[in-house]
Amino acid sequence: MSRQDTLAACIQNLNTQAPAAAPRLALDVYEAGAPLSQLAPAAGPVVLALGPERGWSPDERTQLRAAGFTLAHLGSRVLRVETALVAALSVLLARRGEF
Repeated sequence: MSRQDTLAACIQNLNTQAPAAAPRLALDVYEAGAPLSQLAPAAGPVVLALGPERGWSPDERTQLRAAGFTLAHLGSRVLRVETALVAALSVLLARRGEF
């Protein structure tokens, strides 16, 4: 995928390139209802959205939900983006039995 400047552009690009059946999960420490470890699929492709360190704005959360994303969290602490990425990939791999 190419670099996109807005979330809306990224979602539009995603709709044309990602597998339609892939679960869509967005990391969000503020409004997520469940941890990533409970929502991550045990197999198959997954689309994972990581936002800025300030968190998703209310409008961005609305866009994500409208695009079929479920909000998931990695705990109650706000993580730096690079830390959240490594943690999220670790959770996904562990869920798939890769560790």
